[in-house]
Amino acid sequence: LVRGRGWRARAVVACLGAAFLAESFLVDFPGGKPKPFDVPEVYHRLQSMPPGAVLSLPSYRGTPQGFREADYLLYSTVHWHPIANGFGRHEPLAHKDNLAALVQFPATVSIERLRALGITYVVVATGRASELRAAVTAAQESRDVELVGAFGNDYLYRVRRAR
Repeated sequence: LVRGRGWRARAVVACLGAAFLAESFLVDFPGGKPKPFDVPEVYHRLQSMPPGAVLSLPSYRGTPQGFREADYLLYSTVHWHPIANGFGRHEPLAHKDNLAALVQFPATVSIERLRALGITYVVVATGRASELRAAVTAAQESRDVELVGAFGNDYLYRVRRAR
């Protein structure tokens, strides 16, 4: 680009290069500097649990807050169990139908799908979605799941095997 054009061309290229690099700095970003946040305790508890896939509720799939599914990917780096929901570029064909059944936890249709998919644990975060309190109440009466622990507004359930 600058060969045979002299020192002025080199100066212009150097200035443009510096401008491109400077553009990548966030100055007075409206959201402020990103702040680290703690992984909820319930996911630390999963770290010591036997192997099994994890479903985290609420699901944000198909909502304006769909980006929040990525949180579940971050949380999985604490326990390293497979997860049933998360955020990615590609969605398996049956994912939409599976999630439609799974989010009805602890309804029978959800339990059957959890078992069919081999999902062992369900995390219900009522702090993220207060409407999930009804699911927590219903799960107390269900013979299909057992409460492993309550961590503030987060509840960890183990899906029992079919009888």
